[in-house]
Amino acid sequence: MDTLLKLEEFRQKRQEVLTNARGVRNLVMLVVFLIGVFLLFYILYRSSNPIVTAGVLTFGNQKPVVKKYQYVRVWRRFNETSTLVNHPINLAEIEVISQSGENVALQKQVTASSVQPDHLMHALSNFTNGKMNDFVHTDIRDIEWVLVDLGGQFEIKQVILYNRQGEWRKTRAQDSKIQLFETFGDIEKFDSVGDTSNIIQSNSINFEQANQMKFMWSPSAGPMITAGDI
Repeated sequence: MDTLLKLEEFRQKRQEVLTNARGVRNLVMLVVFLIGVFLLFYILYRSSNPIVTAGVLTFGNQKPVVKKYQYVRVWRRFNETSTLVNHPINLAEIEVISQSGENVALQKQVTASSVQPDHLMHALSNFTNGKMNDFVHTDIRDIEWVLVDLGGQFEIKQVILYNRQGEWRKTRAQDSKIQLFETFGDIEKFDSVGDTSNIIQSNSINFEQANQMKFMWSPSAGPMITAGDI
């Protein structure tokens, strides 16, 4: 009789252990299932909501896609709190350095929001002719810009602006910022409704920087402009 009781107790304990084991296994399977569902939704979300950094497009854990741009613009809006007495864009030269190290702006087409009547002899092409002893000069408007069409899309490593030489250097560069556009349609969307979803742009050249002769911006490093002498 004692043997039978012990066998029965053993059977009951074994059944309890098996039941508990099944419960733990089911719990583990449930946790694994929920993690899988979460990862699936995360991957789907990332694939439809890309992470955009300066010039780089990243889809989840995929290899980054470096964006290419065709249009480079120097843009300035009149700011009533600015220290500027007048505010045309008046700069000597722009260089747009591709990832291969080439200045892809050299001799490229330039357009502008306006040209100051007293400086009609200073052609817009001065901005990309490779010379530092001439300049481009817009008129005074609430918004001024000078646009370079690179003639194709490039991965842009750095943009360098050169200030006009001589007096009043600070007023010629202050508050200007550099913008990169993939298409002309992106320019139109920015100008009409302020849409910045498909462009990148630098910070404005500030008061302390504006008296320097050279302004450098590396889009992949963020919006900060650095300044120095030639």
